Amino acid sequence: MHTNDTLSDTSRRLLDVIARHIADHKLPPTRREMMTALRLRSPQTVNHHLARLEKDGYVKRTPNTHRGIELTSQGIEASGFGTLPIIGRIAAGAPITALEEHDGSLAVGEALARLAHFVLLVRGDSMKDADILDGDYALIRRQPTAENGDIVAALIIDGSETEATIKGYYPRPGGIELRPANSEHTPIHIRGTSHLQCQVLGKVVGRVRLGATMPQA
Repeated sequence: MHTNDTLSDTSRRLLDVIARHIADHKLPPTRREMMTALRLRSPQTVNHHLARLEKDGYVKRTPNTHRGIELTSQGIEASGFGTLPIIGRIAAGAPITALEEHDGSLAVGEALARLAHFVLLVRGDSMKDADILDGDYALIRRQPTAENGDIVAALIIDGSETEATIKGYYPRPGGIELRPANSEHTPIHIRGTSHLQCQVLGKVVGRVRLGATMPQA
């Protein structure tokens, strides 16, 4: 952990506790959980070290909330516990204008961080029957090809226009079918004679939802 050298040992260990709890449970620890992890008897001691971490830019606190703590980008970088970069949003519905890049990282835990390369925020409900919902974070393993039935993040290229989507990948004679997992949405067919082209960004290997994590095969 690369933290400010002026932090006390207890403050460093508290940052470690917060980062591990977020990576494992997708939500921050309560004051009592922090006390238990650090073997402290007083909530005032926890508050003192939280205030120090906040002053030095590692955490941000929301007053009067049960779990009102979040790691800042500095805190995420300092913790290093299984984080992945968030590079944009992607459609699970009608394709949307291709990835809007922005800064940010998501704590996913060390095991999932080894499986994936980056994270995309899902928008839409076309993959709901595969348990990928609007607001989920899709974990993507970067690869240029996919096998039949894989769920992929793909770019659909139409001349100068490029759109991004998450769909099931099904090669067909002379083309590709990008299939939703929701009967209310229609597949996207890309054929060799079509003006459309498909570029696979990678395979969806998991998803993160507040309070839950789903690895995929």
